[in-house]
Formats: sequence, structure tokens, C-alpha cells
Amino acid sequence: MRGRPFKSQVRLNIEEILATIGMGYGYQIHKIYKKTYDKTTLRNIYYHLHAGIRLREFVETGSEEGKGDYTWGVKVERKLYSLGPNANKERNPKVEEAMQELSMKYNDPGKKLEWPDIARKAWKSFSKDIEKAKSQADKKRLMEEYGRIRAWLGKHDEKKEREKIEEKLNSIM
Repeated sequence: MRGRPFKSQVRLNIEEILATIGMGYGYQIHKIYKKTYDKTTLRNIYYHLHAGIRLREFVETGSEEGKGDYTWGVKVERKLYSLGPNANKERNPKVEEAMQELSMKYNDPGKKLEWPDIARKAWKSFSKDIEKAKSQADKKRLMEEYGRIRAWLGKHDEKKEREKIEEKLNSIM
């Protein structure tokens, strides 16, 4: 097959990092990645974070403001990422060791997630995939993913959005 492989080792490594740290921003993930795995560029990390968002392996959970002495000023806005419904949720002991070396702690995403916004984004993205589905294999994959998204959202699911999705799924089946 031509093109990039569907599963990327870099994205799988980022999943392990996010499973271990809970929630983090790109540069933080990059620092842990360099300590734990092979060297990679910050640009590569951001590429795979964005690709993971499209594949619903990661979600953007908001942002935080940081202060410091940067070349562009004294403030920075960091986008925070966490695991999404299609992520592998395995922790890696090597990542925990790297976190200890870098003096980082677990950042619980459950406390900071904007669930209504995340639920809308997840269903909107899933809805676009439903519209593109053509083959029977696509439809089967979508039904499996529908279950994962429902389980991931849990009590934070929005009934109206879910009912629209169920109508679309029923129309293509």
C-alpha cells in the first residue's frame, strides 16, 4: 500500500504518554517523548497530535495560560490534550520514570474537561465520517466506534446530539 500507515508508532507513544500524565501540552509531551523514546522534533509531535484529533485518539481539552520570559512576550497560551475515545489507554513505566526525572505530576483531565463542548466536537466529527461511509466495512467500523464514543462520553453524553447520530447511522444501515 502507498502512503503513510494508518497506525503510527509516534502516535502510539504519545498515547502512552497521555495515558500516564493524564493531560498535557505539546512541549511537555515532547520533553517526555525525548526522555522515553527516540528523538523527534516538536513539529512531528504536533503533527501527530493533530492527526490523532482527526482519528479521535486525542481530544483538545482546553487551554491554559503560562507566564515566563519568552522572545514574544511574557505570556503563552498552551493547548491541552488528553486521550480520546479511540485511544489505547495503557500506561508505560518508562514514561513514569521520565516524569519523575522532569518533576512532573499526573494532571487529571476529568477535573478540567469541558464535556459539553467535547461531546459536540466528537459527534460532529463522527457525523462527517458517517456521511463519507460507503462500504459495508466502513459501516461496521462506524458502529464499533459509535459504541466506543458512547462509552467514553458516559454520563456526559448529550441526548439531542446522540439521537441525530443514531438517525444518520440508521439511514446508512
